[in-house]
Amino acid sequence: MVTLFKGDRRKKYRVEPESPGVLEVSLILSSRKSLPGELINMSLDGSAVFFPAKRCPDLTPNERVKLKFGMTQTKKSVTIDAIVKDSCTTGERKLCRFQFAEPAIFVKELDPSLWKYFNRRKGFRMEPDELEPIEVMLEWHGGFAHGRIIDISTTGMGLEVDPELARGLRRADMLTLSFQLPRSEIPLKLAGNIAHRKPKGENTHCGIRFDWNWSKTEDFELQESVIGAYLMRRHREIRRKRSRKRRG
Repeated sequence: MVTLFKGDRRKKYRVEPESPGVLEVSLILSSRKSLPGELINMSLDGSAVFFPAKRCPDLTPNERVKLKFGMTQTKKSVTIDAIVKDSCTTGERKLCRFQFAEPAIFVKELDPSLWKYFNRRKGFRMEPDELEPIEVMLEWHGGFAHGRIIDISTTGMGLEVDPELARGLRRADMLTLSFQLPRSEIPLKLAGNIAHRKPKGENTHCGIRFDWNWSKTEDFELQESVIGAYLMRRHREIRRKRSRKRRG
């Protein structure tokens, strides 16, 4: 449920939950050894990956590297040239974002059964645990409201809002979204805008697209890594629950 307040306060991607498990990713080091990573999100344009900070070499923007993707279902693998977009260290992990140098090659060598996981418009998205709902403060020029997250990815989130709020958001060119993910000590504050609206029962579902522009979202690398870590934790939780159900 979303409550609307009036005031003058200011301030690429949906995927099935199993998708991270079908691919393994490694960075090919200068020694030709592979450094395994944890895939956070991926499209046909590039990917974001966590690596162990102590083992990952310093990567500079625009540096060319090689990434190896292994397909766990078929045991096939493909190596592709990538360009480093940026990287940042968070605790014991380093988040690296890559752009594929020749995505056409990747598409050609990718197993056709995996194409559905690489929609340019979508990204790995998870629903919060019903026992751990995530409340969000939305602020825009002319008002603010509290909402609840339906699903979230590193590129955006879905919110359930009442029709009155949905109509008010039509005039909001830019939103500030403040929230904190379960079991995370880092509060998040992101810029975003409305991507779409769709009636859902008595309420309206709004799709929010994050704006990772550094001038609009501070510490965007850290905040993206926090969301990515949450997504992978939820993925593991869901897999464990499904495994227990199968054994039961």
